[in-house]
Amino acid sequence: MMKLKGTVALTVVSALALLSLLLVAFGVWAGPEEHIVTAPSAQATVVSTTISYQGRLLDSGGNPVDGTRVMTFSLYAQASGGTPLWSRSEDVTINDGMFNVYLDVDPDLFDGRALWLGVQVEGDAQEMQPRQPLLPVPYALSLRPGAVISGSLDK
Repeated sequence: MMKLKGTVALTVVSALALLSLLLVAFGVWAGPEEHIVTAPSAQATVVSTTISYQGRLLDSGGNPVDGTRVMTFSLYAQASGGTPLWSRSEDVTINDGMFNVYLDVDPDLFDGRALWLGVQVEGDAQEMQPRQPLLPVPYALSLRPGAVISGSLDK
């Protein structure tokens, strides 16, 4: 009789455990989704005003340049001529003619007007031609939070 009570008790405990497990499993799978909202641990990061620019630099014989060169990058409101609105010089590493720089540009320059990027390599008397137009992706910088958009649509 004692053995039978132990078996019944074990069966009841096992059945309850299995039932509890099934209820938990179905409760998780079939129950409504809960969205837990937590307070952010840090302030949101502001979008960088950095523009990535890549290029290929060849010498006068058409051979790829290697090494480090000081290059000046300037933004203009004109495709040629004019005074730079922004300018920055930096040491640029060039590998088999290829280079990549990150230019931290003043975000106030992105106000809807057309801009061109001029590049000059130290030792060269003139800026490379033609200047490169800045296309729409960098203009997304003007849509940062708090930005004021001005201008008119030309039809």
